[in-house]
Amino acid sequence: MATLLILLAMPCQGQAAGVAPKAGAEITTPYFSLVIPRGWYMPAEIREQPNGGISAVFALADGDLAITLNIMPVAVDIPAMARKIAEDMRSKGLEASALQKNGNMQFMRIGGRINGEIWFGANGSLSAFTMLFGKDLKRARELLGALKPVESGLFPKSSS
Repeated sequence: MATLLILLAMPCQGQAAGVAPKAGAEITTPYFSLVIPRGWYMPAEIREQPNGGISAVFALADGDLAITLNIMPVAVDIPAMARKIAEDMRSKGLEASALQKNGNMQFMRIGGRINGEIWFGANGSLSAFTMLFGKDLKRARELLGALKPVESGLFPKSSS
């Protein structure tokens, strides 16, 4: 699972640098807030992106699931982004499905030696992609259900 986690550099609000927030910690960003559910933690600090966006990684303490939230303050071409990500996944020997629609979200499944889903959301001014990788993707709803977005249309409520 460690190969799935992104190295992050920006401290979470209310957390000391170098301290991984654990269950019960309140995380606040310009895009979402949440209280980390029991059994979850952040293996690294939130990383600020050059475009003003952020990346945040959450993982189950048992190592069975990791979720990365990537939010950008720009509208993106979701099909083009999905094609690029699928090409990258395939270059790593993974399988990537065609982009599928689920309500206002679009997603693709990742398979092979890693089980996953990547969800894409946009609302006109913000774009996000949420990556879920692990054994039991249904457990993602524990964290996604605790997520309180500042704006709608960016994050899945749970995996399909």
